[in-house]
Amino acid sequence: MRLRDCLGVILIVSFAMSETSWAGPLDPRGEIHVPIGVANSVDALKTFVEAEGNFSPGFATYGVYFWFYDRDRRTVVAPTMDDVPCEPGLAGTGTLIPFSRWSVGELVVKTEVCQVERDSPAGKIQVVAARVHLTNGGDTVSKLSLLAALRPLGAAGGPVDQLAVSDRGDALLVDNRPALIAGEASKIAGASEKDNVGDMLRWGKFPPANVRLPIPATAPAHSGSM
Repeated sequence: MRLRDCLGVILIVSFAMSETSWAGPLDPRGEIHVPIGVANSVDALKTFVEAEGNFSPGFATYGVYFWFYDRDRRTVVAPTMDDVPCEPGLAGTGTLIPFSRWSVGELVVKTEVCQVERDSPAGKIQVVAARVHLTNGGDTVSKLSLLAALRPLGAAGGPVDQLAVSDRGDALLVDNRPALIAGEASKIAGASEKDNVGDMLRWGKFPPANVRLPIPATAPAHSGSM
């Protein structure tokens, strides 16, 4: 899928090897799922979107999330947090485009997800696209970074053998295939094999850039986390 219209994008991919799973502030809530997709396509090709904007492009694939990082305060803000107001809805365009609107201080964030069919040299393909709108309602400049995170845990996540960052640092790969592509060059791209990204960011650190992480196929998919 493609990520467009974003500034200061940071791509991060991680996997936790622990077999224990719990609902943390960055985890999907799993309360509302909206399936979208091309008409008359099989359910396995549908994209499942949660009210907070995280989604899985296809059944039993992986999860894609959008968070914000305040470098000065060393804090991560996500729409899945209890103290972050989040409003889900559908775009009034006659097409099934779910959106999520949430706030980071004076900054209003709106994410949209859609799915279309396109021609390719290999034939018809389905592409999932996400767009992030940012509106600063305050009088000061907001110094925040947009985090685009990919993890096995998702709205309809599944087994993943390998997670990695592309050599150019502009895409996250799942099993050596592009899974999340930034429409604009990302400032940082990194990968972590542990569920420690939140702790790293609080210390002002990021996962190593362009690290390829082989993940055992026997590892439980539900344990993946950012």
